[in-house]
Amino acid sequence: MTCGIDKAMKDKHCFAEKSLMAAVVQKAVEDMKINLDEYDSKKRPEMEKIQKGAKEWLLSTSDKLMSFEWYCSYLNIDPGKIRKAIKINER
Repeated sequence: MTCGIDKAMKDKHCFAEKSLMAAVVQKAVEDMKINLDEYDSKKRPEMEKIQKGAKEWLLSTSDKLMSFEWYCSYLNIDPGKIRKAIKINER
């Protein structure tokens, strides 16, 4: 995958694209680490669903478009290191 089309815009476009993608990964990590004790009984089920989805996405080994592995490949980062750092390595 390449960023941008015009040479003059390539660096700016790539930076913005990669920043957005890194923010998606960061948000998933934050969502996975949600402290469910901070939520009342009405909000907790929604937050559990968000947390579960983030954990499933971070643990997925799929390399399909928009998967965690795909994001990591595009960002040139090791998904295993992220999983190890956030201490999730089993389902």
